[in-house]
Amino acid sequence: ILRYSKTRLPRHYLERANKLEGANNFLAEQFDLAGVDLPFEFMLNALRLTAGVPASLFTERTGLTPDCIDVVWQDLCDRGLVTSDKTRHMTSPQGFLFLNDVLTAFMAD
Repeated sequence: ILRYSKTRLPRHYLERANKLEGANNFLAEQFDLAGVDLPFEFMLNALRLTAGVPASLFTERTGLTPDCIDVVWQDLCDRGLVTSDKTRHMTSPQGFLFLNDVLTAFMAD
């Protein structure tokens, strides 16, 4: 899984638009994600959806087993920030209001 960012400066867009470098013309940075970053990266994209995502997508997309997030998920569940439904990863209405706090729980130390 790759993380990438595009250039932010309009001047760079204008300079690079004239070059024929292809789709990565505006790419500023690209690197592989470490395994410890995968839970956060997955949840960053999954939990922003109000309906959440099927829990099976976690393993499918990250290659990690669900037990690697069990402790964090249970803590968030006990605090009322995520649902206890084992088939779906989603925030509670309260958790959606505090989504940044929910997501930081998945960040690697």
